[in-house]
Amino acid sequence: MKLKISCPKCSSKDVWKLGFYKHKGKKYQRYRCKKCFYVFSERGMDEFARIRYDKEIVLLCLWLYSRFVVSTYDVEKIVKKFKGVRVPARTVLNWVHKFGKDRNFLKELKARDKEFKRIAKVWHLDEMYVKARGRMNYLYVCCDEKSRIVAMHVSDKRESKEVVRLLRKAVNNAGYKPEIVVSDGWHGYDNRTLRKGLGVRKIKHVISHFERKIVFHKGNLYSLSNNRIEGLISWLRNRYRKFRGFNNMEKFSSFLNLWEIGRMVE
Repeated sequence: MKLKISCPKCSSKDVWKLGFYKHKGKKYQRYRCKKCFYVFSERGMDEFARIRYDKEIVLLCLWLYSRFVVSTYDVEKIVKKFKGVRVPARTVLNWVHKFGKDRNFLKELKARDKEFKRIAKVWHLDEMYVKARGRMNYLYVCCDEKSRIVAMHVSDKRESKEVVRLLRKAVNNAGYKPEIVVSDGWHGYDNRTLRKGLGVRKIKHVISHFERKIVFHKGNLYSLSNNRIEGLISWLRNRYRKFRGFNNMEKFSSFLNLWEIGRMVE
C-alpha cells in the first residue's frame, strides 16, 4: 500500500515508513524514499517546525510586513509592543525570503483567505517602473474594484505579451474571469490582448484614466475610473521606496509574492 506522502527531494510517491523518533516529547514518523533513498520525517515537512516562534507570530509578522508600509524594524517594535515577543528585524527579513519563495506555503495562505475568493469582477490594469539589479523594469499590476491585488508581474519589457502573462496569472489566482476591464488606454491593453490573456471571445473594455465614466453592463450601472489602481500604485511606490531598489530578481519575486497576498484583503 502506497502512502499519500511524496518525497520532498525527488517528489516520488514510492516511500516507506522507517520508524519513529522523538523530539521534545513528541513522536514523529520517519520515511525513506525508495527512488533516491532520502530520509525525511513529518516534522521536516512542516515549514514552521524548526522555527522557535509560534506559527501565529510568524504569520502576523509576514502580514504586517506585506500589508502596511512598514520596515522590518517597525514590525519588530509592533510585535514586541502588542504581543510581548521580541522578533529581530533580520529574522523577519529571513522569513520573507523563505516563505516568499515557498509555493506550497503561498497556496495555503491564499486558501485560508476567505476574502480572496470574493474578488469583484471589475479589474483595473496599470504598470509602474521598479529598479532591480540596477536596471529599470516594469511592474504590471491587476487589482479589483476594492483595491485588492489580483496579480502582479515584473518584466524588463513593456509590451502586450507581458500583459497576457499578467492576465493569465490573474485568472489562475482568482479562479474566474472578469466582466469588465478598466485601463488607461495604453495600446498594450487593446481588446485583442485582453481576449488572449483572459481566454474569452468578448470582454467589456473601458478606457478611463482620471475621469469617471458611467457604464451600463448586463443590467448594472457602474461608475468606473482608473483612480483606484493609481492609488494602489502610489501605495506600492511608498512600499518600494523603503528598499531603494532590489539587488536581484529572486528577492524581488519573494517580496512581490508577499505583497500580492498582503493586499488581497482590504
